[in-house]
Amino acid sequence: MRCPKCGTISFDWVRQCEKCGKDLTDLAGVLGLDAEASEEVDWFSMPDQPNQVDEARPGDAPSPPDLSAIDVSDLVAPPAGNAAGEADPEIDADEVARIAGDEMLSRTLDRVIQQEA
Repeated sequence: MRCPKCGTISFDWVRQCEKCGKDLTDLAGVLGLDAEASEEVDWFSMPDQPNQVDEARPGDAPSPPDLSAIDVSDLVAPPAGNAAGEADPEIDADEVARIAGDEMLSRTLDRVIQQEA
């Protein structure tokens, strides 16, 4: 779950944001995470009858919550481009080769690297 106040992501069973302390009980209810187990499950017991299968019938399961209102835009990588969102200009290979071969630039960069080391 994501805290609606500060945006911290937490596990579904957490009912209070660890960062800001906001109560997440209502959010858990909206997401359908407030249901308590109706019975304890024994993962190591064998079924009473061989090949026992619980058959689900249409309408038995609750309808899933509407998640369309949840903002997930910050979970998507930003589009390529500069900080202003504009596309980067094309890189000219000839210009890169000219700059890479610039001896004065190379010496200056070497000096800067030596000074920082």
